[in-house]
Amino acid sequence: MGDKVRVTGTVAEFGTAPNTITQLSSVSNVTVISTGNPLPTPATVTLPVTNINDLERFEGMRVTFPQTLTVTENFNLARFGELQLSADGRRFQPTEFIDPNDNPRSGTNFTGNSNVAAVTAQQDLNNRRAIILDDGLSGQNVATVPFLNSQNTRRVGDTVTGLTGVLDQRFGTYRVQPTGTVTFTDTNPRPTTPPNVGAANLKVGSFNLLNYFTTLNDGTNKTGPNNNLDPRGANNITEFNRQRDKTATTISQLNADILGLIELENNGTTAIADLVNAVNTKLGGNVYTFITDPAGYTTVAGGDDAIKVGFIYKPSVVTPIGASLTTNDPSFFQSGRAPVAQTFQVNSNGAVFTPIINHFKSKGGTGTGVNADQGDGQGQFNFQRRQQAQAVVNFINNVVIPTSGDPDVLVLGDLNAYGEEDPVDLFRANGFVDLIDLFDGDNISYSFVFQGQSGRLDHALATSSLQSQVTGAKEWAINADEPRFLDYNLEFKNGAGGNTPDFFNSDNPFRTSDHDPVLVGLNLAGPTSSNTVTVRTLGAGSQVTGSNNSEQIV
Repeated sequence: MGDKVRVTGTVAEFGTAPNTITQLSSVSNVTVISTGNPLPTPATVTLPVTNINDLERFEGMRVTFPQTLTVTENFNLARFGELQLSADGRRFQPTEFIDPNDNPRSGTNFTGNSNVAAVTAQQDLNNRRAIILDDGLSGQNVATVPFLNSQNTRRVGDTVTGLTGVLDQRFGTYRVQPTGTVTFTDTNPRPTTPPNVGAANLKVGSFNLLNYFTTLNDGTNKTGPNNNLDPRGANNITEFNRQRDKTATTISQLNADILGLIELENNGTTAIADLVNAVNTKLGGNVYTFITDPAGYTTVAGGDDAIKVGFIYKPSVVTPIGASLTTNDPSFFQSGRAPVAQTFQVNSNGAVFTPIINHFKSKGGTGTGVNADQGDGQGQFNFQRRQQAQAVVNFINNVVIPTSGDPDVLVLGDLNAYGEEDPVDLFRANGFVDLIDLFDGDNISYSFVFQGQSGRLDHALATSSLQSQVTGAKEWAINADEPRFLDYNLEFKNGAGGNTPDFFNSDNPFRTSDHDPVLVGLNLAGPTSSNTVTVRTLGAGSQVTGSNNSEQIV
């Protein structure tokens, strides 16, 4: 840098419109006029721009962003040396805090589009306040991952101020190629302990495991109840051992008394027993055991997928009451996962409640008709997820509560719907309380990052009778904010298709999965005892003194 040159050639646009970069082609002469010149003063760019195309005039120029920018995406950090940055803090999915049907968002309509314009406007703003920070290299999976801190990570939520570099346009987006060292602030440090959920006598959680399969995904094996589905987890035994060890670390540190599991291989008890054994080995005793599938689980709609949901629990703390339950609703659970409900009794005081673990239809794929993307910010298959929510409500009212005899129910799991989307609104409209929203107050929560936008796919919703017994609810932010190259996979690491260094560490919980686990604190009140007081003769002015329990006078 610092050379002053004269270049003769033809001005042209390289690439496919509208995502092109201006270049000189057919260069016939390059003359160095002088060297050692000071670099020109960078042009100032402030985000958000009024229009994305406003950045075109800065293409190829040295620019500076005087404001503080926040890391909003690190998915391709090791692969391509990229971070997505954003002005004005983290970018959230618009439907995490804007309801497509209601303004204010406290409304509980779960159909309609009266507020879609606000969702669309927020998405447009999100697009205009983001920029890609590139590493200036054309190689992939290089030996030195850029922009890392001393812990070999760069979390979503970290910040940089005064970023300076050359503005470029490649691969369909504008990006900055830095001309010097980029210094980040660890604004979002790793949370080394699970969240504090208050003075609870029981901790209940949920955790999407990112496909925990004991059947290796090596291209030859099949799995599922009918042994006709492809496995989705580790590709070889080395990867699986890494996944198992790190998952066991995370579960042991989360320390929930009851934990709902999501994306567990649907191969009977094999995968869940394997995981429980790993956790117990980590803890040095038989701390956890598991709930078996409901009777006929693999024959109900949604019970024959490659993945399923399930529960593990501490028998020293709770005891299951009766068998686990599920529901058979073909309109709901095809292309979904059948839920599992289990009633538990707290050993210390006899309190009873029922958690239900769920995994609704994803936003991936291409829906048709009512399941197509309706342009309201809720993505594909929103109609089906809404049906699933209604089916769970019906299941609770018609089966779970009549079976348990207790109204305290906790809905957990990956609903594949953000906080203000229709499925969550349907639960609210039916009297369920969104616990994470309740305890986070004015903060916007998240458990997942997708395409540079954070949002809450993993939920905890309580019946009104249970709400008063909840002491706290929060995500443990150990996964969504971390770059994916820290996970158990070996692809592209240390010569396996690339030279990315392997910073995997099974002794910490960070990037065990792509979802953050959720933890809920409960202070469940046990049943009051009933005493009988026999009074033979009462004279005038006599008194009967009882206890704090229910009394019956005979």
